[in-house]
This record gives sequence, C-alpha cells and structure tokens, in this order.
Amino acid sequence: MRKRRRRDETAEPRDETENRPFRWRPDAGHGRINRMSDDASTPGTPAAPGTSPGPGKKIESFAGTGSRVLGVIVLAIAGLAIVDILIEWRTLQGLSAAAITVALGTLVWMSMVRPAVVVFERAVVLRNFVRDVEIPWHLMKDVEIKPVLTVTAEHDKLYRSIAVAASGADRRAEMRARRQAAKASAAGMEVGRSGQVDPNTRPPSEYAVERIRAVAEQNREQSRELAQVRRRWVAPELIVAFASGLIGFLTSLA
Repeated sequence: MRKRRRRDETAEPRDETENRPFRWRPDAGHGRINRMSDDASTPGTPAAPGTSPGPGKKIESFAGTGSRVLGVIVLAIAGLAIVDILIEWRTLQGLSAAAITVALGTLVWMSMVRPAVVVFERAVVLRNFVRDVEIPWHLMKDVEIKPVLTVTAEHDKLYRSIAVAASGADRRAEMRARRQAAKASAAGMEVGRSGQVDPNTRPPSEYAVERIRAVAEQNREQSRELAQVRRRWVAPELIVAFASGLIGFLTSLA
C-alpha cells in the first residue's frame, strides 16, 4: 500500500481543466474587449482608429417655430392623402400620385421642418436644406444675425443657417424693449446697456446668438479634438425625394 501511494504521489499532476467545458471570460487575455459606445462622441470613450470624435452631447437647438408648425401640418395632410390613395385608388395613376406626394412631402420636410441650429459639446451643427455643416468651437470666430444666422470660422469663411433669422418676433421683441426702456427712463429706472429692462424681451435670434457664444467660450478647449469643419449631404432625404419623384414621373407616362 505504501509503494502504491508513493507511485501515485510521484506521478505527473493531472490537469483538472482538460475535461471541463470551455467557458469564455471577458477578462481573459484571449477575450478582452474594449467597451466603446456606438457614439464615439461620448466623453471618455476613445474614437475608432482613423476617425475623429463626434460633436458630443446635444445641449440645445434653435429653429423657426412658425415654419416648423406649418411644415408639420402640410406633412400631416400629405400623409392622409397617401393613405386615402392607397385605400381607394389602387392603379398606376394612384401609385404615381402617391409617389409624387411622397416627393413633395420630403421636400417640405427638408425645407421647413429639418433646418435647425444644434448646439453640441464640441461643435455647432447648422442643419440646412441639403447639407449639414459641423463647426468646432475653437474654429469659430464669431456668430451674428445678418439677416440669417452667420458663423465666421477660420480663414474668415462664412457659414449660414436659414433656421435662425431676424423675423417678425424679433421686431416685436425690439418694440417691446423700446417701450419698456422709455417707461423706465421716464420713471427714473436704470436701463441696461442693451436698452432693455426685462431680459425676456430679447429677440429670439439675439438669444440664440448669445447662447451659442456662451457655449463656445465654455467648450473651446474641449472641441480641439475636432480638427476641421465638416460638411455632410443629407443623403437619405435626397434619395427618397429623387426615387419617389422618378417613380411618380415614370408611372404617369404608363
């Protein structure tokens, strides 16, 4: 018995893991994965090699309220028309009318609903009719209304957005400010440098400009991760408008 026990002790140790089923562990060397957000602009997450980070978290956006409301109403009417065509008019002429309605609705979306000035952590994005412009804060020199929102970037290049412009609301706000300033002067109250007593009477476009300047000053250093101004075509909307318009035109010839 002692000899057998000694032989067992001198035998090679048995690998206890060779009969166990394989289990993947995230912290194992062969299975290490660096967690990266789908949005490389999230603070603290590295961007993929060869790509620049995104503009970051959305802070605020500005757009014309009147045009958006009118655009949404037109889109709602177009949607009802398309539903009625699909139910009551199942012919080539119906398909042509529905396709043309989709094309026109897409153009309404692009021109009246989509345009906006979106403020992000690292950049301001001007969403226009057919193209977006992303301007990092450290490349922005100034922003003003003349008569639409105009951003002056490096090399004195100008980028404009139709979403924010001097409008009737601005003129009404200026008139209210002047009346309040006149009343304050008559009553002996102190009036600010802008001639306004109540800050809520500021024109909407002026408020947008002030907010953009404030965010630019706060995030100028953080935006240096973005090296240049980037422009992007609004490809999905252009494809839908072109394809539906082409279908409507071809079916109308049949």
